Amino acid sequence: IACGSLNYRSSNSLHPWQTIRRMWEVVQRGVVFNLLDAAHFDSDEVLCAYAQEEVLQFCRQLDPDARIVAGYLLDDFTVVMHKPNTQEN
Repeated sequence: IACGSLNYRSSNSLHPWQTIRRMWEVVQRGVVFNLLDAAHFDSDEVLCAYAQEEVLQFCRQLDPDARIVAGYLLDDFTVVMHKPNTQEN
């Protein structure tokens, strides 16, 4: 779970994408994170907002069933990604 940490601007423009990919690589069950919505929040010197569709397109490269939860706050959305259960019984 990452709550708001990817909204901070970085000198590395790939940082959020690299972080999401790395989280996906190391988790066993899934990844959940929220981001500021560029449709309702203007990025500034400190915070960076993201387009929901761009984020979802990236995440679906990792998890085809990735989904967005929105509507709980005007300027925020959450991405939910689940890994399939690979444990054998």
